Amino acid sequence: MKFNQFTKCLALIGTMTWAATVSAQAFDPIAGCTDASFIDGGSENIINTSGASYTPKCLRVRVGAFVTIEATQHHPLAAMPDIDGALNPFASESPSVIPITQQMNSPGFYGYFCTRHGDEEGDGMAGVIEVVP
Repeated sequence: MKFNQFTKCLALIGTMTWAATVSAQAFDPIAGCTDASFIDGGSENIINTSGASYTPKCLRVRVGAFVTIEATQHHPLAAMPDIDGALNPFASESPSVIPITQQMNSPGFYGYFCTRHGDEEGDGMAGVIEVVP
């Protein structure tokens, strides 16, 4: 009986260790945003340009929230390619020089960047919106 309880305990510890390892490895940084660097947003959010960066750079919102990303002639806005199959609602045929507002309807990660100071790989002036259920 004691051996069986010990075996169950080891199995539970092994499962917990595996789960912690998987969750720690599940998030690859995007545009320098780590899981810990996301700012929780509300139902209406504005991402501003500040110098050659976005504020906030890493934004987490719930499905249904509205997000406006500032864009100007000096900071043309473009969307990063789709991440894990989630279609980026900020995607357009050419960079925008006016702010864009989108309602975030699907969970996922949505990257954006300034075409003058960043790139679609997330380097430089770039950021990410994480949409959660």
